[in-house]
Amino acid sequence: MQTSALTSATIAPLTHKKTVRVLHAIRQGSIGGGESHIIDLVTHLNKSDYESVILAFSPGAMVDRLRKMGYKVYVIESTNAFDLSTGRQVRNLLKSQQIDLVHVHGTRAFSNLLLPARQLGIPLVYTVHGWSFHSDQSFPVYHARRMAEVFFCKAAQQVITVSAANHLTGQQLSTDFHSVTIPNGVDTERFNLNNIKVDLRPSLGIPADAFVIGFVARLTKQKQPLLMLHAFEKAVQKSGGMESKLHLLMVGDGELRPDVENVINHSELLQKKVCLQGFRTDVPELLAACNAYCLPSLWEGLPIALLEAMAMQLPCVATAVDGTCNVLQNEQNGLLIAPESVDALANALLYLLHDDAMCRKLGKEARRTVEKRFSAQAMADRTAAVYEEVLAMRE
Repeated sequence: MQTSALTSATIAPLTHKKTVRVLHAIRQGSIGGGESHIIDLVTHLNKSDYESVILAFSPGAMVDRLRKMGYKVYVIESTNAFDLSTGRQVRNLLKSQQIDLVHVHGTRAFSNLLLPARQLGIPLVYTVHGWSFHSDQSFPVYHARRMAEVFFCKAAQQVITVSAANHLTGQQLSTDFHSVTIPNGVDTERFNLNNIKVDLRPSLGIPADAFVIGFVARLTKQKQPLLMLHAFEKAVQKSGGMESKLHLLMVGDGELRPDVENVINHSELLQKKVCLQGFRTDVPELLAACNAYCLPSLWEGLPIALLEAMAMQLPCVATAVDGTCNVLQNEQNGLLIAPESVDALANALLYLLHDDAMCRKLGKEARRTVEKRFSAQAMADRTAAVYEEVLAMRE
């Protein structure tokens, strides 16, 4: 899938402006990896060169936060892919806001932006925040999504992958696949342990001397919160039971929230040792209350939550999947474990609990990794270069 060629027949002549107006479109308006990426991207793009407009197909915390930051944010509510009923609204938005470039994040947004953008001759950039097909899906769903991704990548004027692993998967989709790999980035000033002034442990009911494992993620199958609970419970039992210093801080919402609550409520040990919070925006302060971070995902594009924890100098345990392997090197700047293994995760938690020197080493190297390779400013600058290349094709 080579980048689609732009011709005068398909792309309207570029109207030169001092500032390029970019529409960032994403399916949901709540906070997740892709949504955090948009916040960091629009924050760090040069405001004199780019004016960012945001479109989501559901309301949520991302929408609210960006509006408070002063951005134009629109919500066209839809739960369907290829939802033709949204076409007129999307097209009117593109026209009224005089959009020069559409940057879509994820397949749902792409499916609802493709036709309106083409009708108006507006180029599309597509960021793959992890592919939409996974091995645990049914055969029809898996192959339908593979075909959809092939179609979207051909339809975009440029594809951005957030990890080398995602780029490699794209090449396996088609021999002529092409993308620019731009890793996700983190605001290293916001996520900086030295800038945290608040201790949240008292308000969370966590003892000052506890060794706190952080799990800040959506409560979905992908992130494996139930496995997290089972592994944590096993680690606590091995390290002293009720007297163990281990505590777990779980932060997030999602479809598995009732199951998570059920597991906790049926275990006296977990009721004492787990602090379960819903969605919160004070993530740096929450991470500062932790001694380590854990992300036992089944798959990842390039996990922003992991990068945020690393920026906070936390020793991190994560499963050796996809983009995570492009970030962590085992026992160098984190610990990598096999997916879906309760024992491997429990043992990794015990390892960190009992080895202060390793924790310090991993935390220090984690911060250094983010500063060197995953800053939000570098991500925004490289994305802007892609915009310039795509827009130059229209001249």
